[in-house]
Amino acid sequence: MRRREFVLSGLLASASGSAYCWPSLFSSEETADVVIVGAGGAGLSAALRASELIKGKIVVLEKSKHVGGSTLISGGYLGVVDPVRQLPYGIHDSEEQHFQDISSNADNTGDLELIHHLVSKSKEMLEWLEKAGMRFRPELIEIYGSHFPRCHVPEEPNGYGYISTLVNRSVQNNVELRTGSPVVSLDSDKSGAVVGLTYLKDGKLQKINANKGVILASGGFGANPAMVEKFDPRLAG
Repeated sequence: MRRREFVLSGLLASASGSAYCWPSLFSSEETADVVIVGAGGAGLSAALRASELIKGKIVVLEKSKHVGGSTLISGGYLGVVDPVRQLPYGIHDSEEQHFQDISSNADNTGDLELIHHLVSKSKEMLEWLEKAGMRFRPELIEIYGSHFPRCHVPEEPNGYGYISTLVNRSVQNNVELRTGSPVVSLDSDKSGAVVGLTYLKDGKLQKINANKGVILASGGFGANPAMVEKFDPRLAG
């Protein structure tokens, strides 16, 4: 049994056991251009960027009642090689050094291509955030593992500035943010390509077809104690 069918059968069984309640679980079908799962820093960034690149319907689905994810409670520090801010303080940093810091922090087991992409695009990402309205303090700090003062400190505490900036700009660009909307399945065509998804809203199944794709930004497994312990037994409990 496919996952969607399993979830659907479970919902039907939990309704009341009567055929009378069956139709009330469903709502109408809709179509969007891009659908994003998760309204944390990654999902909101994807939504805003998508709204800048295409003229169409962008929908973000978040299972929680509020947006922000782990970004909202993060330290908020953003590590970027930035000569404009670093050189006035006598900090001579480089992308090569940043690359080595990230790689060594991962015990040299990380994907070198992805690390290089992250480092080489970080300045562009910083400028994009600031253009969207994100504000940082003029000073830079060094955090554990960075070896250089390259971490930009938001004016607002923790990750609040990122989330408020991304939400405000996304809403201005007509992105639809839907909280309390957990996704229960990805829908694919006969070739296996993902063409939409099904989610729950107010106890009813909703279906969205995605013309240009589905982006998964639903986070890691930090809130899953069993999985955390599986990958690193030292963190059990």
